[in-house]
Amino acid sequence: MVKKIGQWNKTRSLLSTPLATFDRAIDAAVSQEAENFRKEVIRGLDSQAPGGKRLKKPSALTLAGRKGRGTKALIDRGDLRRSVKKVQGPGAPGKRGYFVGVLRQARSRTGDSLVNIAATHEFGASFSVKVTPAMRAAVMATMREAGLTPSGSGKGATVYAIRIPKRPFLTPVANKLRRGAGRRMKRRIQVNLGLLGKVMG
Repeated sequence: MVKKIGQWNKTRSLLSTPLATFDRAIDAAVSQEAENFRKEVIRGLDSQAPGGKRLKKPSALTLAGRKGRGTKALIDRGDLRRSVKKVQGPGAPGKRGYFVGVLRQARSRTGDSLVNIAATHEFGASFSVKVTPAMRAAVMATMREAGLTPSGSGKGATVYAIRIPKRPFLTPVANKLRRGAGRRMKRRIQVNLGLLGKVMG
């Protein structure tokens, strides 16, 4: 005599599920993971510790230039924060990918390329700037507002070397979410197929 044990009704139902349903469940799980990634990036910017990695604080000169608009790194007017998007990629159902980050066409309120700004902060940058008398006067005034003492007369070099330190806000989140991704995906697919209760996160 053979005795059946386990959830045979669910197993029978699962085996009779069309492949298209599996594709939709998998695609939904990937979408949910991508949305979780986007939310974690936003939370990381708000807490100033993306993926648990504390961001380097803005310099006194940077804060003076903001004129009281806040003290958080990477958040001045909020353009970069608002530009973090989740976008569905091309492909057939069940085989789609999702992009999370700053889109190439994203622009700030002043028309600056936000993807370039994001890359500069994510990886750091060094560059030279040719300084005009008006720019030099503005920098000197900002330094005085910040309580910094400008050295010299302000009539020195016509080229300044500028270094922007790394403040990664995407990579630490990706590294954090990589841990446990397989487990979360498995659970989400099971939920989307109706095999488990609602999944959190």
